[in-house]
Amino acid sequence: LTLRFAACEELIDWFTRLRARSPNRLDYQFRPHLSLLYSSETLTAKQAMAGQLQLPAPALFNQLAVVVHPLTISTDADISAVTTLHEYILE
Repeated sequence: LTLRFAACEELIDWFTRLRARSPNRLDYQFRPHLSLLYSSETLTAKQAMAGQLQLPAPALFNQLAVVVHPLTISTDADISAVTTLHEYILE
């Protein structure tokens, strides 16, 4: 279950610059989101949680992280394998 956000021009610019520097582009589609996928709750419970989230409009993020992760994430071990390459504080 994923909550999707619109991307502002500044965020798209960050993505474009980071992607240009990446050796593995893999045709990644940029879709800012908040994922509830990794919860062990049932789909019904995740949908209920998503419906209760109080998000500001627009949602603002103050940090951007560049990570490397397995192509398929389906286990706790896959999540643990995520490595942060760099973090940026957005102003």
